[in-house]
Amino acid sequence: VAEVQVTLSGPSWQAVTVDWSLVSGTAAAGEDYLAESGVLTIPAGETSAVIRVRTVQDELDEADETLTLRLAAASDNVQNTARGLSSRLSVNMEQETALVTIRDNDEPPPPPTLKVEAAPVNEGVALVFHFNLSEPARLPVSLDWRTADGTATATEDYEAAQGTLHIEAGGTTATARVQTLDDNLVEAGETLTLTLSNPVNVVLTATEISARILDGDAEVAAQLEHVNKAILPQVSAALVHNRLAQLDECLRGEGAETDFNSVMGTLFQKLPKSNAELEENTRSVWEHLDGSRFRRTVRTDKDEDEEDEGFAVSGPPRVGDITLCGGVDWLRLADKQSGVDWDGELYGAHLSGHMRFANDVLAGVSISQNFADVDYGGGEGSEMDAGEWELSLTGVQPYLSRSWAGGKRLWAQAGWGAGELTLKDADLHEEADARQWQAALGGALPLDWAAAGGAGGWQRSLSLKGDAWWGRLEIDENDTLLTGLATDTQGLRAGLDSRFGRQLQGGSALELNAGAGLRYDGNAGGAGMEWTGGFSFTGFESRLQTQLNARGLMLRGDAEEWGFSAQAKLSPRADGSGLSFAVAPGWGQTNSVAEQLWDGGLTAQTGQDQFHNGGSEAGATLQAELGYGIKLPWQRGLLTPVSSFRAGLQGRELRLGLRWLWLPGLTLELDGQYRETGNETAPDMGMFLKATIGGSGGGGLDFGAGGLGSGVRDQGPGTRRQEAGFGDHTIP
Repeated sequence: VAEVQVTLSGPSWQAVTVDWSLVSGTAAAGEDYLAESGVLTIPAGETSAVIRVRTVQDELDEADETLTLRLAAASDNVQNTARGLSSRLSVNMEQETALVTIRDNDEPPPPPTLKVEAAPVNEGVALVFHFNLSEPARLPVSLDWRTADGTATATEDYEAAQGTLHIEAGGTTATARVQTLDDNLVEAGETLTLTLSNPVNVVLTATEISARILDGDAEVAAQLEHVNKAILPQVSAALVHNRLAQLDECLRGEGAETDFNSVMGTLFQKLPKSNAELEENTRSVWEHLDGSRFRRTVRTDKDEDEEDEGFAVSGPPRVGDITLCGGVDWLRLADKQSGVDWDGELYGAHLSGHMRFANDVLAGVSISQNFADVDYGGGEGSEMDAGEWELSLTGVQPYLSRSWAGGKRLWAQAGWGAGELTLKDADLHEEADARQWQAALGGALPLDWAAAGGAGGWQRSLSLKGDAWWGRLEIDENDTLLTGLATDTQGLRAGLDSRFGRQLQGGSALELNAGAGLRYDGNAGGAGMEWTGGFSFTGFESRLQTQLNARGLMLRGDAEEWGFSAQAKLSPRADGSGLSFAVAPGWGQTNSVAEQLWDGGLTAQTGQDQFHNGGSEAGATLQAELGYGIKLPWQRGLLTPVSSFRAGLQGRELRLGLRWLWLPGLTLELDGQYRETGNETAPDMGMFLKATIGGSGGGGLDFGAGGLGSGVRDQGPGTRRQEAGFGDHTIP
């Protein structure tokens, strides 16, 4: 109870009364004191009296609180009972209020305790330390904090920091942040320590708090490893197949020489032929140059009676001959069945050279530069970030070939390459060293069943062909996000090839062929059985040729292939006059990779997904050409109108032209082209003019008007010619 004494300036001959009331200050009515009011009476002759303010006891440790006692004159201050009269007594108030202080007599409770927590975060994300009090602060709370290394290192794994934390009275929480750093290293999780000191009005449960930094790069590294496991086997298999095809092509091309003019023509043909191609820019330079080839054999020791043609070869192969061959290859790669949606291209150039050490022994080496550009991920519904996968390899492949009489042949090849793999997307750029090895062995063995002049005049032959290969492509770990990975590819082919031929009356000839074999490719569907069959007929003074072929692949799981092709061709007369035509329809997959390796390499597969899971796309194709040679009067030469048509999965093409053999060694050509690509772009057309001077023996000089469309193109089944173009426009 608080007692407030009210004092008069002097004794009064009458009783003095005053009204009093309480007004809250920091003390609250009902919580800290009782809200009361009343009348204070000072008896006559006395000078003071006491007002008692009752306070409320609580258990809170708190600061002293105050309230105000307010006085006011009573409505009737004097009562004269003797005379029965009443009169008002005026009281002058020198002080109308008094401040009452309620002192806290409770024992102060202990200050709140502090708990600090921080959830683990990935590299590059800020660590957030949460400071939580066990109860609201009665008094302002403060403390100092600073970071310290644990297994994590400042400036490498996080940014060092320090500060002072404040929590106002009544508050319960506060936070502090520490920025972590992404180092692109695949590593275990790391820790840092937050050290606390100088606590005020708070009890620390710990002075060192540990926080964990997770390696977010581990998830990225796992994704990149998944990408490499999907792409690497297909690229490895494609590399081995491509290099085997190049070797086979070089060894089988004895006598098939190309001069500088035809090499340049081949290169020019690969360039865009129209404004539409230039504007679309959908094909790379390597794709344009796909299939470009050259071959040249030089003779180091000529006989005195041989013509002097530099080092050019004339006559049969000879010991000491050196053969150079090379070219450019481009191949589309794609896969949607390995869990990674990706597509791209494999391209490169090669140069091979071998020397004939004996009539039946060749030894040489091939140098190759290959590139693979692949786009992966980022498709509809994909959780994988879109990125680019790029591989470059420089390789050296020595080889040896031995042949025997009767068509027996054995060859072997080994190889090694080195380069670099690059993976990049919007947020990363990773590089690692790459290496590649390969080995292959193959050959052909004619069997004794071969005979001439058999029953009914039939000639027959039977041969066994086969090859086996192994390749390995390795990617090194790069100490950041790429883990080491190696993939092996291996394959085996073995088959029997039989041919029956007979010469008919009038110089005609008929040939039947059939073959069957086993095929295994560890990176392209496993094992299967392949069969082929067909016939060809040559007649009408050898001008008419017809051919029919079929092939199939079976017993290879879900992967099946089939194909059917035919060709009918009538050549002009020996002097170039008369009717000529060629028609070549096809259905399905008319040629397999195995056939191409045995019968001419990969040069015929331009633009096809030969290594796409599930095989290349099958469809109907048609090529046709019609011409008629007319001898002009007065020995003005030979004029041949020519038309050709091609249709297939990639579109349609129509060509109309004139070919004028004016004088021996001088040819003029005018050619018009209309083409629809089938890719929703406008069709295009162009005109081409070419003059050829010379050309005997395959040489000659070509002069073309303009520059667009220069090169060598297919004229029809079995023929090729050179051309230069000028002028073209896009049809709206």
